[in-house]
Amino acid sequence: MAHKKLDDYTEDDLGQDQPITSLKILVIGESNVGKSSLMNRFIDDTFDPNMANTIGVDYRSRVVNVDGQTVQLGIWDTAGQERFRTLTPTYYRNAQGAVIVYDVTRRQTFERVEQWLQELDAYVNRTDVVKMIVGNKTDLKNREVSREEGQQLARRHSTLFIEASALENDNVQVCFEDLVYHILQTPGLWEARVQPGRIQLGDNNPSLSEMTWNCISPNCSLL
Repeated sequence: MAHKKLDDYTEDDLGQDQPITSLKILVIGESNVGKSSLMNRFIDDTFDPNMANTIGVDYRSRVVNVDGQTVQLGIWDTAGQERFRTLTPTYYRNAQGAVIVYDVTRRQTFERVEQWLQELDAYVNRTDVVKMIVGNKTDLKNREVSREEGQQLARRHSTLFIEASALENDNVQVCFEDLVYHILQTPGLWEARVQPGRIQLGDNNPSLSEMTWNCISPNCSLL
């Protein structure tokens, strides 16, 4: 099936239908891995090389159309510093998707991904959250983590995986597209808003064992 890219849609396209649902997406990971840069690149296509660290939690929203469905995204970006950990339980609650980010030039941020995944599992109040591990800053030359290592980590935890560059706007759209696509393909993970005259996804969706999942982009790995 062909999937239309997010930036192929105009504002008029997105205005034709009200969102079928609202999704809560988390962006988590160590400090200075580029979480806010990825979010801002996705939301308004900007990049600030001098962006200050997030204090507490930042929130942005965007209406997107993925696989013919219009969806309202609420994206929550948390500070990676330890002193903000008390915000974690409230921040994670009711999330349907999570982007776990590391910096491919800083191995310690990669090694901390498993702890972020454990924290996510501990605080999120559902077992079927769709997860995407993202190796950011591929534009830099001093790489310390190979793509193969990232893929192996994602395989161990049964998550999606992609490498990206917020600076070069490489795979940023695809990252969020694929995450949203797989959330919409997961029965029971989201609730459709009832709209007259529209076919709603929901109770008639196939079970997880019956579904065939595919990444929208060949750059994304489904593991």
